[in-house]
Amino acid sequence: MNKFSLVLAVDHNGTMGMDGHLPWPKVIRDIKHFVDITKNKAVLMGRKTLVSMGGPLTSRLNIVASRNFEKVRYKNFVGISTLDIPPQLHIPNERIYVIGGKTLYEHYYDIADEIYLSIINGTYYGDTHFNVNISDWNIVDEEKWKDESGVTGKFLRLIK
Repeated sequence: MNKFSLVLAVDHNGTMGMDGHLPWPKVIRDIKHFVDITKNKAVLMGRKTLVSMGGPLTSRLNIVASRNFEKVRYKNFVGISTLDIPPQLHIPNERIYVIGGKTLYEHYYDIADEIYLSIINGTYYGDTHFNVNISDWNIVDEEKWKDESGVTGKFLRLIK
């Protein structure tokens, strides 16, 4: 049986996106953290997340959930037409890292046993929000950071 981890970044209001992109300036520290968590792992994303990233991520098994693959012009991913992982899909190490979008976060929030949460300090304007109720989870790791761009935040690893 698969285990699921959510990997997401939000500001203090739970804002995580604007017009299909991150609402804050490029934060290299957070990008490196994301790579460290997901490299050589299975990642699950929606079609819009795939497109916003410019295609499948290298050095990962990319699983894309969508009801419409007609607009997808990329290769090197596994497409599924449901939010749930089909049992016949072999996943290395049985852990899948859910990397967006909002619909997948909502679907897997109660199923996941781990969250990698990047909190970007400040408030940003956005059209996509997702709130993690930290009190529902146990904080096992916390790291405050400052990016070379001057943006600050913290990384939390939460488990049930």
